[in-house]
Amino acid sequence: MTLAAGCGATTEAPRETSPSDTVDRCVLALRFVSDEADARVADDAAGRAVEPNAVPVAPTTELSLVRICDQNGRVVSSLGSQRGVCQYVPDTPAALISARCWWPGEVGVSLRVVREGRRVFVVALEESGAADPVTLGDLEVPARARLDVLAPGHTRPEP
Repeated sequence: MTLAAGCGATTEAPRETSPSDTVDRCVLALRFVSDEADARVADDAAGRAVEPNAVPVAPTTELSLVRICDQNGRVVSSLGSQRGVCQYVPDTPAALISARCWWPGEVGVSLRVVREGRRVFVVALEESGAADPVTLGDLEVPARARLDVLAPGHTRPEP
């Protein structure tokens, strides 16, 4: 007579995951690079530097949208330049990242980074309301990507 004893539990075979099953973790950021103060000194017609008390020339800030993913690497999209100094601002509804570029005497520009499907767009809105919003650039988001945002004061994780 043979006795068979067992605990009744079965062990499930390990499941293989395909690359399409894994979630790619990505980090998204706006990068601001301002010009140097020395480059903003205005010259008069004879090439002499303008008086030290003169109104300073507005700086320009080069903008880039950066996406760094664990599986899909780093992608940088140049967005051109904006007049003034750019800085992050508190979260704006429906925006992943919000920023503002501004300088005294200049019209400010609000920047919004938004996700629509598999793309992330950067939209500029002139604060005077005189111009329609302009898309400065965009990047593709990998399928099944989870975005983390690098921005001070960002409090809403993307689902």
